[in-house]
Amino acid sequence: MVTDCKVGDSPEWMKNRLRMAGMRSINNIVDITNYVMLETGQPLHAFDLDNLSKSSIIVKKAKDGTKFKTLDSIERNLSGSMLMICDGEKEVAIAGIMGGENSEVSPTTSNILIESAYFDPGCVRRSARALGLSTEASYRFERGTDFEGTMYAALLAADLMQKYAHGKILSGELDLRAESLQKKEVTLRFNQIERILGYSVPEDKVVSILRNLQLGVNEVTDKTVTLTIPGFRPDIEREKLI
Repeated sequence: MVTDCKVGDSPEWMKNRLRMAGMRSINNIVDITNYVMLETGQPLHAFDLDNLSKSSIIVKKAKDGTKFKTLDSIERNLSGSMLMICDGEKEVAIAGIMGGENSEVSPTTSNILIESAYFDPGCVRRSARALGLSTEASYRFERGTDFEGTMYAALLAADLMQKYAHGKILSGELDLRAESLQKKEVTLRFNQIERILGYSVPEDKVVSILRNLQLGVNEVTDKTVTLTIPGFRPDIEREKLI
């Protein structure tokens, strides 16, 4: 959490970089979350903490027929399959897609809660389609984000808010991860590389390439190499077969 923030304009270099990425400048707090998203691939959301009832965040499914006004000032009908970010009393954001008007950062905001999360790609995709709502955040969540990089992105945003919004970073960040979020382990057979490429690659060269790609090499035998897949490579799930 960041306190004593001064909401205002972003520095020109940040405005320019957002503009070159096709995004408009809103204010220094929102611009920082967007800038960090572009740099790290991790979508963030900045809540006005004083507008969060009981200063709490709860993740749960919506109730069928609930109406929720998003940041674009459109009232949307929610279904029970949609995941929501809520405070102690109400919904404040559609998880992985868009925040709500009831907790947005305004010129009077001084206390910021930074949300940095990993959401299931399928869940976000279904909700975005049902709502007819595609955003920069949903685009990334639908394709898989780095579940290991959430805290890094949040701390980077807090540091930038301290620098460009004159905020103070408070200690006590909360980092929770579902047990199901584990690094995948994949076994690659050397003979499959030759079969697919049409030529042989020395085993030590294969291992070197894999390490340079930042894949964790666990075990190497004369026939296989077993790898641990880092969180930032959600596209790698298994040995490719053609």
